Amino acid sequence: VLSSRKEAHQSLTRPELCVLLSYAKLRLKSALLASELPDDPSAADYFYRYFPAEAVELVGRERADNHRLRREIVACQMTNDLVDLMGSTFVDRLARETGREEVEIARAWLVAARLTRHDSVLDEIRSREESVSTAVTYRWTMGLARVLEQTTRWVLNNTDPAESTAALIEGSRLGLEALREKFHDIVAGEDRDNFLSRVRSGTPRPEDEPFVQRLMALHFLDHLLEILHLARTTGTDPVKAAMVYYWVTEELRIPWLIRTIESRTEQDRWQQRWALGLVQDLGAIRRNLTESAIEGEGELADALGFGSEDARLSRFHEVLAEVEAEEPVSLAGISVAIQEIRHLALRG
Repeated sequence: VLSSRKEAHQSLTRPELCVLLSYAKLRLKSALLASELPDDPSAADYFYRYFPAEAVELVGRERADNHRLRREIVACQMTNDLVDLMGSTFVDRLARETGREEVEIARAWLVAARLTRHDSVLDEIRSREESVSTAVTYRWTMGLARVLEQTTRWVLNNTDPAESTAALIEGSRLGLEALREKFHDIVAGEDRDNFLSRVRSGTPRPEDEPFVQRLMALHFLDHLLEILHLARTTGTDPVKAAMVYYWVTEELRIPWLIRTIESRTEQDRWQQRWALGLVQDLGAIRRNLTESAIEGEGELADALGFGSEDARLSRFHEVLAEVEAEEPVSLAGISVAIQEIRHLALRG
């Protein structure tokens, strides 16, 4: 039946999707209850917000913590929050792609949700439902979901699973807020053009622009987390690290490479895994080059160990020009271009 529907380009009906959503929630809730995540302090808000604030104040948090269904309430509320926003296939899809357990993905998502303050963002979106079209609020909400997926992937790939969830959140929150406040000034090149374009297209009314700027800056949260990580690793100022990061990003045309990879990826799951691997390779290479540039002296190109006339850099630009001239651009060609960038990162 499903095969015939696929051939006829027919999707699942709403009642069928609701059934799948319910089963996805039941499975995730069971996995959470079998783990220690419902006991994590970072998930405590799911319990306290389940009750009216007056009731919690009257009883007191210490007595409320002894509620016999505390873990079940936390698991249920967190499951609803995650699946309602991210969809029924999110956890399963990331589990297949990353090889991680469901609880690991839920934990990474919780870190992402806390770092983005997603609950306050959703409240701001809902407060505008009567003044902007449904299409706009839907686009904002789906944009937030994409941000959370990007950030979840970053947390899975770049943090120590043994580190406490609270430490991960608190260790990044202040630095991220400082970078987000200055994001309009530090983002550069194609990423800056992309940011400004998103703000223009996502702003239905002039009075919504400050909110839209904050929302669109979240689309680069994985960048900011990477910059913060580099600043800590090298012991440098986060703003300086951001300037170097975006210089490397623009010099190596990384936004174009990522955009092209995503646009050329088909529905085949192996192509999707290949594309994801290419994007992850680019991220690792960019990190190495940025770290080298931050620790170097003088001009950025010199700090990286090559100047504008360097044969390796010239070779990369030649290969990239050949790839860009293809119609359509192939993932195989992109792979060769990334290999050339890797040669730059592995210099002497």
